[in-house]
Amino acid sequence: TEIYTLSLHDALPISAIESARFAPNSRHVLAVADRRALVLDFRSARGMVTLRQNGKVPAVSFTQDGNDLVTAGDDERLRRWHARDGRQIWATQRLGNPIRTLDIAPNDERIACSTVEDGIVHVLSMHDGTAQFQLRGHGALVPVVRFVQDGLRLLTAGSSESDPKHGTLLLWDLAQKIARTKLSLANVIVSADVNQDGSLLVTVEAGQRHAHLWSDRKS
Repeated sequence: TEIYTLSLHDALPISAIESARFAPNSRHVLAVADRRALVLDFRSARGMVTLRQNGKVPAVSFTQDGNDLVTAGDDERLRRWHARDGRQIWATQRLGNPIRTLDIAPNDERIACSTVEDGIVHVLSMHDGTAQFQLRGHGALVPVVRFVQDGLRLLTAGSSESDPKHGTLLLWDLAQKIARTKLSLANVIVSADVNQDGSLLVTVEAGQRHAHLWSDRKS
């Protein structure tokens, strides 16, 4: 049963909404449309604020309380915003390539993102957007970047560093900055996740109609 239709103001020069997701507090919906990030009020079914990010917005993520959000841009920068009024809190330095995906740690202390072409995963401070360190182990594509196990580890997956047609999954120990688990597959990995205790992995490869479940009891 449909409850609401979240409509955009007619004055906005937007042709179509490309994606939408809930904030963790379920009070707001973040929509991406025509190079804009739009925060929508779920309770009143109206638009709240438009975030003016330069270029396209390929990835977004809310903080756990839903008060702030981070957007990725093809201008090679991350930006943190106040969800309520759209004020920008900080913008990172250019990361060298457009950003593909991002995730925020459960404690809102760190943010991780991947850049296209170089396959680098950047870990930055959520406080001010400064760079902390980089993780390298993939080729050009890293569509999966996800904090897991209460933010102690980072799951990354995409193309192989040695052969861009193959896939690699890495589960990083962030304290030591090393990959504790490595999984190599025949095709590029487009989606992956790990369960809470780190014992099971699920992967989806490009062009495949099925998902694979893996045991990782030693991680």
